[in-house]
Amino acid sequence: MTLQGSGIPQDHTVWLGGRQIPIDPKGNFAAEQILPDGTHTVEVAVLDDAGNGTLYLRDLEFNRRDVFYIGVADLTVSQNGTTGPIDLFQGQNGRQPSDSSLDGRLAFYVNGKVSGRWRLTASADTREGPVKHLFSNFLDKSPDSLFRRINP
Repeated sequence: MTLQGSGIPQDHTVWLGGRQIPIDPKGNFAAEQILPDGTHTVEVAVLDDAGNGTLYLRDLEFNRRDVFYIGVADLTVSQNGTTGPIDLFQGQNGRQPSDSSLDGRLAFYVNGKVSGRWRLTASADTREGPVKHLFSNFLDKSPDSLFRRINP
């Protein structure tokens, strides 16, 4: 939970849940407090030197959804072109199979709480390859693919 405010007079203090919050010379303040899932009553007090002031009570409910995700889309476009006597440079090597290529890779990872009792962890990676074959033989992209899919 984040608490912030401004316009606090110099002879006043701000309290959050029994803890005094520092106030800058302009009367601004900011504080954070980590609260677990559930319902909480948050108490904020603005008091003068004599202990008089205003008390604010707020009921807050937190249903935490910590979800981390990342995705990668990578595209490589290349084109081969020559003019002149290319055979002198290639020697015994054969000509390139095509004058252009389109390769790509898609990958994602997600980890997070999806309900009160369940946590989801999933990932996939197509590995670099021709775009037209990106999803073919998806599970056979590398020899260790089975071991990479197992989360110990």
